[in-house]
Formats: sequence, C-alpha cells, structure tokens
Amino acid sequence: MRPRNSSCQFETLARHAIENKDCLSAIVTECRIKPQNPDSEERRGNNPFNKALVDDFFKGKMPDWMPEGALTGSNKLQYYEMKESEVEENKEWLHLYAELALLTLQGSELKTIQPVKPLELRKIVVRTKEDVESKKKVKAENAIFYISFKNCCGRDYNVIVRRTTDGIPEHFSLEVKCC
Repeated sequence: MRPRNSSCQFETLARHAIENKDCLSAIVTECRIKPQNPDSEERRGNNPFNKALVDDFFKGKMPDWMPEGALTGSNKLQYYEMKESEVEENKEWLHLYAELALLTLQGSELKTIQPVKPLELRKIVVRTKEDVESKKKVKAENAIFYISFKNCCGRDYNVIVRRTTDGIPEHFSLEVKCC
C-alpha cells in the first residue's frame, strides 16, 4: 500500500466523445497504474466503451443546475451534499472535475488553466439514481456532481459533471457542463 501523498504514474486511454455537443465529454477505456516494465503486459484498452450499458437515467442531454429545493424536496434521497471531510478525502477527483470544467471555458491549452489555480471547492452535491448510503454516493458508478468552486482570482463557477460506467473495469465516461 502506498502512503497517501506519494506519487505514481497512470496509464490511460481516453477519447473525446461528441455525443453531447454542449459540454466536454471524455471516455476512458483504460486507467491503471503504469506497469514497471511496459513490455511485459499487453495493452488492455481493446474494449470500446458501450454506451448502451449505461443506465438510461444517466443518458441524453446533460441536466441543468440542480432544481431549487433538491436537498429537501420529494427526490431528496437522490441528492447528497458532501461534508468538508468527504470533500477533502476525494479532492483529487473533485479538482480534476473542476479543472476539466475550466478547459471547456478556456480552450484546450493547459497553460491557460494555470493562472486560475488553486481552486477552492465550495459546495459539492452528488446525485445518484437510487437511495444509497450518503458516503457511497461519491463512489457510485453512475453519479452527477454539482460543483461550486472559486479560482485564485476570486471568480465563482458552477459546473455539472456526469460520471458513468458501462460495467467494465477501468471504463468510465465524464461529461462536463458549465453553468
């Protein structure tokens, strides 16, 4: 087991999807720790992402910002506002989601993102289809994240990130929409 603040290299295979034109869409079909000897293993990213296996609840046009009263209304069991400790525990992924959102706003040049770091995560609400234990919503295979954050210049952002899987290990899709 690695210490929490150690670093390692990841090997990924990703493609830009064009299904949802109003947002950034990326499909990952391989994501693993890079092997020490790359010649000793075959690439496993031969299976394409199968959108047909994604739950219908998470398909189609990206949702708008969560409705007023989502945390208290009749669908409140689908929504969960993350506690500060949970945000801290999952901050690497949440920062990645926020940075992807900035890419949709500022173009694909990574250097344009640098001046707006660090990001201050303000409020994160996770939506799942089913009523699952609150802490498990963040790790659900299919989830929608409503993220409010501020950049170092003090500008506020609201973004929606939809993470879906097709059930195959290492496969996931991220769709990002800025509000």
